[in-house]
Amino acid sequence: MASTLKFDSERREMRRERHEARVARKRERQQARQLKHAHQGDVVSLPRVAIERPAAAPLVEAAREAPVSAAEPETAPEPQSPVTHAPTVEDCKPFVAQRERDVAAFLARRDEVIDAARTEARERIERMGEERAVADALSALAHSCAAPWRRHRERLAEAISTGRIPAVGACARRACRGAASDAARTSRRAPDPELALAVAVAYAVIAQAPWCAVRGARAERAGAASREHRGLRRAYWR
Repeated sequence: MASTLKFDSERREMRRERHEARVARKRERQQARQLKHAHQGDVVSLPRVAIERPAAAPLVEAAREAPVSAAEPETAPEPQSPVTHAPTVEDCKPFVAQRERDVAAFLARRDEVIDAARTEARERIERMGEERAVADALSALAHSCAAPWRRHRERLAEAISTGRIPAVGACARRACRGAASDAARTSRRAPDPELALAVAVAYAVIAQAPWCAVRGARAERAGAASREHRGLRRAYWR
């Protein structure tokens, strides 16, 4: 029993010592914070005039000591040229606008070629007659020089084989427009413009008299075609 009471008293003593130690440490921390705040207040309250740099008085005196000579006029800064530094109007235009202009110029050239081909086709028909002009155009399209436009010639042959005049006229007009597009091209890989124009003229002749092409095909099938038209194998642009 006595040992138990002694143990309890010792435990209470240890607790009291720990509590007093915590209170002492807490009091020390509070005192340290107060001293820190007081020190910061003293630093802030110091006048800032002592640490500021003095005014630039020596520069003014040096400028007074070395006056500008009257014989040397002050040179104004050169103005920048607006032509060299300002962006031009062409640089501000987008790429789409340039492409649209190129397409518009190409279409204008193609229309000019089509008009020239139709004008020459009318002259050939008036000079030679419809049947002879159409036969000459068909023989010219069968020439080896017109091989780049073989696809248009095959379509025209299919349209002529059907015997339908509107189909032949429409196919000849499309072929004339395609050959005129080749004549209006300006790239290095474009075909000969004079040769393309001649092919466009041949298709324009057939487009203005498609019934003669159908009639000639029917006559050939019946064996009544003239020997002159069958044996003609020269290109009329030569």
